[in-house]
Amino acid sequence: MKPVDMHGKRANAAMGAVSAAERAAIEAAHAPPKRSIPGRFQTGMFDHRVGLQDKDREDHVLQLARRTYAKPREALESIISAEKTIRADRTKNRVDHDLRVHKLATKAKDEHLAASLKASDEVKRAIDEINATFDKGFRSRQTEKQAEEIRRHIKELKSKEDRRAFMGSADEDVVAAVLSSKPFLCGLSDTDVVAIRHAAEKRWFPDLVARRQKLTTANEMLDEIYHAGIRELNNFISPDADKTEELARQADLAAKGLPPAPH
Repeated sequence: MKPVDMHGKRANAAMGAVSAAERAAIEAAHAPPKRSIPGRFQTGMFDHRVGLQDKDREDHVLQLARRTYAKPREALESIISAEKTIRADRTKNRVDHDLRVHKLATKAKDEHLAASLKASDEVKRAIDEINATFDKGFRSRQTEKQAEEIRRHIKELKSKEDRRAFMGSADEDVVAAVLSSKPFLCGLSDTDVVAIRHAAEKRWFPDLVARRQKLTTANEMLDEIYHAGIRELNNFISPDADKTEELARQADLAAKGLPPAPH
């Protein structure tokens, strides 16, 4: 005689099913989809690429960008956890489950978009402030006649190599005279002037240059996470949410033995 599967019978009775096949179908209908979180969205990755140091803990803009970078992971973990609970509720059907997950993900996506844009705006503002500090620092403090004499002296040097060598050890007044004029007035090219400015920034504002680089990298990572977060959260969002909500409403009425509601 074949042994009786008492465990299966009890489970079937508890679930209102009459067979193992129906039990499996019910379990499958309520089982959450397999989800995974990408390796990104981690503060460690942000710290490494940006090059954060202990002194940057007090930099509120960099710390805001750091927290924002990790938010999508927190949101995904929260939704995945909630989804397991939602789909374990067997008083509701799959349509209702999908709708509840959809609403959670939509809210998380809206929060992600707002947080990412806010952090990016803060980072860009900080970069602009640094560049404004450089502009102010390179503003000529001389009379126009003195600045003209400096530019003429540079232009009269024998070659571009001589002019570049001269600018390599120039003081702030000389650099300001060059940066406040057209490059050709000094016998220099646009590329030469850009190089002169970058070199001057590193010489006189090394800390600000380092911070600007960190902010620039942070902003690139915020842009990456903005798009990546949307893609990941969209996996939980139904493109037919309105239709899904109507189906859930009709299914709820049917479960209560009530007639379908008019559209």
